[in-house]
Amino acid sequence: MSSLIAAWASSLGLASSNRRSVSPKRASSSIGTARSSSGHSRRDCTRTRRRSASTTARAARRIGLRPGSSLPSVSCSRIWGGILTREDFSTYEAAELAPLALDYRGHQVLTLPGLTGGPTVARTLAILGRDDLRRWPQLGAESLHRIAVASRTAFVERLSAMADLPNTTHVNAVDGDRMLVSLTATLGGGFGSAVMARGTGMLITNGTYWFDPRPDRPNSIAPGKRVLWAGAPTLVLRGDRPFLVCGAPGGRKIMTAVVQTIVNALDYGDGPQEATSRPRVHDEGESLQVDSRIPEHVRAELAKMGHEVEVKVEDVLATFFARPAAIMIEAGGLRGGTDGTKVGIALGY
Repeated sequence: MSSLIAAWASSLGLASSNRRSVSPKRASSSIGTARSSSGHSRRDCTRTRRRSASTTARAARRIGLRPGSSLPSVSCSRIWGGILTREDFSTYEAAELAPLALDYRGHQVLTLPGLTGGPTVARTLAILGRDDLRRWPQLGAESLHRIAVASRTAFVERLSAMADLPNTTHVNAVDGDRMLVSLTATLGGGFGSAVMARGTGMLITNGTYWFDPRPDRPNSIAPGKRVLWAGAPTLVLRGDRPFLVCGAPGGRKIMTAVVQTIVNALDYGDGPQEATSRPRVHDEGESLQVDSRIPEHVRAELAKMGHEVEVKVEDVLATFFARPAAIMIEAGGLRGGTDGTKVGIALGY
């Protein structure tokens, strides 16, 4: 957390003299022991007590979203010069939609429809489904070329027809009855708007910036309008049985990360740790961004194929290729995995 705060310090308006690393020992928290999917024990799960947030969560579970529950957000908006009113919140309703479904490699893929990353994931997989990627090496130039072209095609369609987040969280869960949950939530930018509504423990998002400020465009800002965003929580069924649940935080890179996680699992037989941790590429119509871990000779071949190759070096704070996570459901139990270059964890109990 201290590294994350330091990385966003300038955006949060923190003077360099005020930036301090906070040790877990000095924080009012307890340290738990977690076990990664590779079996290594590590003490890196820090529990931070946020009583206001827990009170808000319990109230939301008990009474749901009601007009009165918006008052702290409205007051906060007014204090900071915003224009939100109680009426703006009173007309809001969650949209419960049937999933977007497609067949890929004999599996049923279920993802979000509408103004999300789901249609772009589905379109990319539909294009890839025309070829048998197993004819080429998993991280070879030919397979990556096809993934790049499919992604580019889907993104061009997305941005022309739909239009278009870094501080996003993704959670996958599978219970003993094999009920699946894939949940993507976002604050928008780092720490959202960096403003917390008093008494709620909840940060206010800065999602308005996802709208296009120019009028008469697919994603132009307007009253009562839902904004396009990149979330693509996805479920995969093998026959009528759950097989894979996956998703990622990471802005537009979510979509290509989810696609490549599914390709790694269904085309190449990867387990969840391998599927989420392999180097990835990203193409949305301009340059082809390539993970530096992909061999240099493969990058050279991609350049010969006409791609403008842009090499990106991933680290724990970078989100050049999102941060996928997955759970695979097998006869003998569950296996989980998260991108090994990122902050994330797979836990079972």
